[in-house]
Amino acid sequence: MLSVPPISRSVAYLDWAFSMPGSATYDLTQSGMPDAVTNVEVVARTAAAFDARASLDRSRAAEILEAFRGQVGRHYGIAPRNVVPTLGTSGAITQALLALARPGDDIVVERPAYEPLWRIPRCLGMNVTPLERTFDGAWQVLPDRLARLLTPRTRLVVLSNLHNPTGAPVAPGVIAEVADLARRVGANVFVDEVYLPFVPGASKAAGKDGASDSKPRSGVHVADNVVVAASMTKVFGLGALRAGWLACQDPEVVSALERAAQFLHVVPPLPAFDLAGRLWDHASVLLERARTLSAEGLRTLRRFLESQDRVRCAVPDFGLCAALVLPPAIRADVLVEHLHRRYDTLVVPGTFFEAPGLVRVGVGVPPRQLEQGLANLVAAIEDLEA
Repeated sequence: MLSVPPISRSVAYLDWAFSMPGSATYDLTQSGMPDAVTNVEVVARTAAAFDARASLDRSRAAEILEAFRGQVGRHYGIAPRNVVPTLGTSGAITQALLALARPGDDIVVERPAYEPLWRIPRCLGMNVTPLERTFDGAWQVLPDRLARLLTPRTRLVVLSNLHNPTGAPVAPGVIAEVADLARRVGANVFVDEVYLPFVPGASKAAGKDGASDSKPRSGVHVADNVVVAASMTKVFGLGALRAGWLACQDPEVVSALERAAQFLHVVPPLPAFDLAGRLWDHASVLLERARTLSAEGLRTLRRFLESQDRVRCAVPDFGLCAALVLPPAIRADVLVEHLHRRYDTLVVPGTFFEAPGLVRVGVGVPPRQLEQGLANLVAAIEDLEA
């Protein structure tokens, strides 16, 4: 049998995500906003200002990318030079790993985790050690636990904030502790913040524009060995653009991130980033839409959970997804298959997050669809328990 090199293997979650969603009446798999093209006002205003021919002019590359960096920089309150354009958050993950670690290095990755956060470094020959985030610990990052995992060969600590799949935040004080621990062994911290814009004021440093230390905020303001990644996909609903970024306050790290692009896309697609830069002018409209949908969906989820005792959930305050912890005898993959076949309902099995005892549900659907999908989930659990 032909041996398949690791890099040629697929990401199991993405294979499943592209093949399954849309095949159920009650689809609770989506963790981000619907496409922003549904917002006619935003599309009309942006289309009126967008010159497709000019965006294809490669002599304007520096101008287009600097405008995008400027928009992202204003979002965080940092200099444009601290922003590196990437092909979405997925591209940002690979670009950061290429820049900040090498084959044979140790890296610590949270668990449960979005599969590319641990799959990609394994494919690149890095040694991955899991940092457990548990339901009993409110899915929080525990610095004491991290300290026991770090080695002299550790070069990167990988987290998400808001946490995927649970939606749990990482407090700024915890990120500061993690950054300090990482610095002691010569490591950086990578934080996937693609869901963080669901939190008002989270992009700013504490004390600016209403941001405070009591709420989640971007790690880019916490320490200069923290690299954050995000995009215009999950919260803004602009995934088709593949417009993402990395941000860091250390100029040497920024240079390394920029050099890593030479092994990937070299130069980002200019029309996409030209359009993305213009859409930032309407960010407030898109963010308001996202936060309204989030609040409604999470209210519906809380209300439903009060009416049942089959699943447990630490309902997050922000975002469009949450993790439901299953009864001990129920395996997520078996449940998801039964739920889909019998109840025409889809949720994401926790096996894709290295957490077979949970499922992830998306709450960004109409309340009645969410309520029925959740009721179907409980019914499927009762079937398997019978």
